[in-house]
Amino acid sequence: IEPGILYVAPLLFLAPRFKHSMDLLQCKWARMLLNCTHGPPLNWALLRIQCGWTMRLSSKVLEATFIAFARLQLLPQAHPGARMLLLACTLGADTWVARVRVAFTAPGLPEPIPELAECGLFDGHAIRQAQSEKGVRSELLRRYRKAIVRPILQEMDNRILQAAITAHASFPPYSLADFIVVFPRNFM
Repeated sequence: IEPGILYVAPLLFLAPRFKHSMDLLQCKWARMLLNCTHGPPLNWALLRIQCGWTMRLSSKVLEATFIAFARLQLLPQAHPGARMLLLACTLGADTWVARVRVAFTAPGLPEPIPELAECGLFDGHAIRQAQSEKGVRSELLRRYRKAIVRPILQEMDNRILQAAITAHASFPPYSLADFIVVFPRNFM
């Protein structure tokens, strides 16, 4: 199911409250997999880790969106997608491009995510070469994802997880003695 959702991730990014919706969906999946659909509410970040998922679904949507934006930046200048990007960058309107650029510096991130040209991994020659060769373009996008985008998003998710663990650990610990009822000697 996840690949199907991530296929349209750059468009899901525009939906209101997409982060909440994606994380709620992931929480429901986790509750089903862990067989705890009924019962007390459990923290979704803790459920996610119990399933072995290192990233929140909303973070994966953000990652796919940032990579789609970078892919548009690396298209040949004559490509319709590159032309659309150039036009959208010059407009002052509320476009997908404008929203993605704002998301690069969203408040929840541990640090702003630099755009591909400013990330420091690639010089102008590498970017020009990627605009003309698909293999180079794929390699640049892979390196950008692995070295820049994913580590920042995972740090954000780790902070959310750490807050959940801290909140869970702040409850007083219980022992078996807390549940033993002592009856008086002559009770029966």
